[in-house]
Amino acid sequence: MDACEKVAGDGALPTAVDLAEKQQSRVVGDGDGTKQAAVRQTTRRAIEPTMERRVVRKLDWHFVPLVTVLSGMKTDLVLTGDRYDWLLTIFYIAYIVFEFLILGWKKFPPHIWATVVVFAWGLVATLQAATQSWGGEMALRFLLGMSEGALQDSVRALSKL
Repeated sequence: MDACEKVAGDGALPTAVDLAEKQQSRVVGDGDGTKQAAVRQTTRRAIEPTMERRVVRKLDWHFVPLVTVLSGMKTDLVLTGDRYDWLLTIFYIAYIVFEFLILGWKKFPPHIWATVVVFAWGLVATLQAATQSWGGEMALRFLLGMSEGALQDSVRALSKL
């Protein structure tokens, strides 16, 4: 008898604390030790209905509008085939290639470097709203990756000054 059966045996529903996630592995053999298989039992937590409603409401208010905007971007920029994938890829190519810009935190005074980099990032991010072509969006995504490459690890860099 496992924890679920013990708790639910009296007819009461188990609580989230009673059903804390547990995993058990046991080895089953045929007696002579030749065949063995691992059996894993997992019990899951019960989700409280009020918490579930809160999570669903947050997803409805935050995730659905984002998906709607992204689907509009897909049609406005005629993102057919692998064009959307290229928008993601070009960002990370620039991010990786321009990671050396992190040295700007050591080379220039942090207040000046932060101003320049954050302004560049904000400008490029804002200009993405005005682009009307896939090529323009590719250029802006590249510049955004470049500016984020300069922003990366800024907290750690500043803490070592």
